[in-house]
Amino acid sequence: MPVSAAKIAPAPLAATPLSAEAEAPAAGIRYICLSMLLSGIGPVLVRNSPVDFAATALWRLAIALPVAFFLARHSVRLPRRALLGAAASGILLGLDLVLWNGAVVHTTILVATVLVMLYPLLVALGGYVFFREAVGQRLGLGGGIAFLGILLMTLGGASDIGAAGGSSSLIGDAISHAAQTAP
Repeated sequence: MPVSAAKIAPAPLAATPLSAEAEAPAAGIRYICLSMLLSGIGPVLVRNSPVDFAATALWRLAIALPVAFFLARHSVRLPRRALLGAAASGILLGLDLVLWNGAVVHTTILVATVLVMLYPLLVALGGYVFFREAVGQRLGLGGGIAFLGILLMTLGGASDIGAAGGSSSLIGDAISHAAQTAP
């Protein structure tokens, strides 16, 4: 007996709603993608800002402040010492943002961003120097390769390519290094 096409065709899949457990990671992935997009266009907006880099940093933080207050409206009240620590962290974040904005203006966006994003390696190095924390072989090897790449990029002229309309200078590169150590 011949089998007809209707008998072997699969049934169409119905759209099934995601459960609450499955929806939370999906929403998290969407927020991560949005934050990456916004983070990626930030340096371009800083470079093209009509005001100087310090004012740009001020406005970026001022615009984010209402959102931060909204998100913190139901948070636990912190003790005085923790509030002082949070205030110091905020001041250091502002300093980091001003320095990074200055680096974006004075060197290429690529160099400024890569140099500022070395802070995890500096934290690991600081943990080893100050607290004698062990540095794993993978972190040591990866950090060494990253620092070698930074040296080649900074001193080897790779930052002179003028990406996104910028031209590199040692001053801009130095500002990037200062920004990475600010926090």
